[in-house]
Amino acid sequence: MSKIFPNKPDVLFGQKRVGESFSPIIDGSGPPIYLAGREISNVANDLRLKILHPDQLAIEVFWYNGQLVSANTRSLSALSEAGLTPTNIKFIMPNRTLLSRLDELPIIENASLPGPRIPVTKSKSDLKVIRVIEIPGYSR
Repeated sequence: MSKIFPNKPDVLFGQKRVGESFSPIIDGSGPPIYLAGREISNVANDLRLKILHPDQLAIEVFWYNGQLVSANTRSLSALSEAGLTPTNIKFIMPNRTLLSRLDELPIIENASLPGPRIPVTKSKSDLKVIRVIEIPGYSR
């Protein structure tokens, strides 16, 4: 349970890593314009400065073995790096791709899936860890 909201379960990361930046908008699809192509750390800074509000980062979640797991890792990473928890949660049914992510081997210690820690790397092929983002106030 979250220390910040005692009756609200934590939303955990469901991937072994996250890239530094949000995806760009391609052919009209992708993240909202205020996130597209931006680095997670810059979005986190805008959240801390209240330029962006946590409600603007919708987090899609699904239940897995009694835990809430995020389907959109970058948004949860930005909120977590800003020291915030999700306020705009949408429940989804996980597809095979989302579930297969939970079988990935962690690339850092103490980062089981789903879990409260996620390493930031340059790319899927360059797994050099730049930093680790943690869910704020996580308790288990």
